[in-house]
Amino acid sequence: MRGAPTSKGIEPSSTGTSLPLWQLLGATARALGEVQSGHSSTQILKGLDARLKPGVQSLLFLALRQWGRASVIRSLLVSKKPPVAVDQLLCTALALVCAGEVSPYEPHTLVNQAVEAAKKQLNTKPQAAFLNAVLRRFLREKDTLMQQALATELGRYNHQDWWVAKLKQQYPKDWQDLLERAQTPPPMMLRVNASKMSRQAYAESLAQQGMASAPIPGTEMGLVLAQASRVEGLAGFRDGWCSVQDGHAQWAAPLLLDATDAIDDSEAQAFTILDACAAPGGKTAHLLERLAAHAPALARRRVELHALEIDEERAHSIELNLNRLGLWGPGQSSAASLAAPHTSPHAEPDSELPTESLAPRAAGHGPTWVQLWVGDAAVGSSWYPLRRQRTGQEILPQPELFDAILLDAPCSASGIVRRHPDIRWLRREADIPQLVAQQKRLLRALWLRLKPGGILVYCTCSVFHEEGQGQIDSFLQHNSQATLRPSPGHLIASTTPLEPSLLDNRSCDQDGFYYAVLQKNAPL
Repeated sequence: MRGAPTSKGIEPSSTGTSLPLWQLLGATARALGEVQSGHSSTQILKGLDARLKPGVQSLLFLALRQWGRASVIRSLLVSKKPPVAVDQLLCTALALVCAGEVSPYEPHTLVNQAVEAAKKQLNTKPQAAFLNAVLRRFLREKDTLMQQALATELGRYNHQDWWVAKLKQQYPKDWQDLLERAQTPPPMMLRVNASKMSRQAYAESLAQQGMASAPIPGTEMGLVLAQASRVEGLAGFRDGWCSVQDGHAQWAAPLLLDATDAIDDSEAQAFTILDACAAPGGKTAHLLERLAAHAPALARRRVELHALEIDEERAHSIELNLNRLGLWGPGQSSAASLAAPHTSPHAEPDSELPTESLAPRAAGHGPTWVQLWVGDAAVGSSWYPLRRQRTGQEILPQPELFDAILLDAPCSASGIVRRHPDIRWLRREADIPQLVAQQKRLLRALWLRLKPGGILVYCTCSVFHEEGQGQIDSFLQHNSQATLRPSPGHLIASTTPLEPSLLDNRSCDQDGFYYAVLQKNAPL
């Protein structure tokens, strides 16, 4: 059978070429095997041929959401685990058939094409008849086998046992809802670039393209699309009109900047902000967009935004994002009309002021200077400026202390498992204590870099309490200078309306997050 069926078809490839389904299934099975070996789907998909990537991503994510169920059914069908390559193809086909109505292909089509894929590969060809027999038995006994699989937690919830147990303990009322929601793809959410246009204006641009959207509750510039779209097809995406960002992730910048109203340091020449662990730059860009559009508390003050990432390649992604959004670059602002930046020991005495490091200005608001750093957030001596593609970039000195710090800490990513279904299989229970220790290390070190009276926003994209409220409770017990200001706490997606309590807020169909807003008291 040549060419993928289109009645329930998946996205076409980026080149518009229709690929045979057996080829997509073979590539998906190999990708599934790489996830089993500990590789992230993001890296796997990066290495794929452009023609394969859209189709494989669609099938891989669907298979990962059903992988637990498929594994249980495989164990019921065969007493001995088949060779690795055959097992990968078998589990991929089982998972896609288990997906039921959301699967893009009919069960018999999937079985036929999985067998065809086996015949096309040297390492699976000898087992093609075996694969055919097992899959056709599954189709004959599907109802019984599905019932047996659903009687197990792995088969019902498609998460590792320890993950299910943790959610049961921490969310006694919501654990089933959280696990079931992880089985569905998330809606596509956007953040409109406030430095370029209003949310309503962009929604109208989308409507002209035939794309329906609605404001995301709890956000200033967020829109949720009625139907997901490729980013390249979004109105003005290449020109920086919008970014793809979940609604809960859009809380970070407003929480940090709104909390700075309490900072009384009007005599200081500059207001310094650190975005730690900043890649790929979504929150950095949001801070700049909001500063450019409205920041009354910082009016007439020079603002320095320092974005830090430990990995240089990932740090470069921040630069690429800011370039696309027009948040720095030639022609964005007139350097001659702005106050000079702090003199860098690396700058020439009469060097021209760099337009590259300026964000757009709002009326009555001073310039915002941007500096990208590479290094460990907990070790200030390790920071070095990101190497630029352009010359003439002014290098701002690293401040000893900051007025405001955003710490989006490394975490289990358990709150974004809908967007990245491989996380549920890649994460190990032993990872959680190690991540908690890393978060604690970063929080302690960055707290020392915060000025008295300053604001630190701690956040993670995790629903596990030890990475959120548990982490902050421990920090507050050991830091008498720290005050917890009104904070969202744990944000989880649920069917129930938003509740204004500190813990376990429920707000629409968004990713799981945790936020704490801390203020540093002056020493006694």
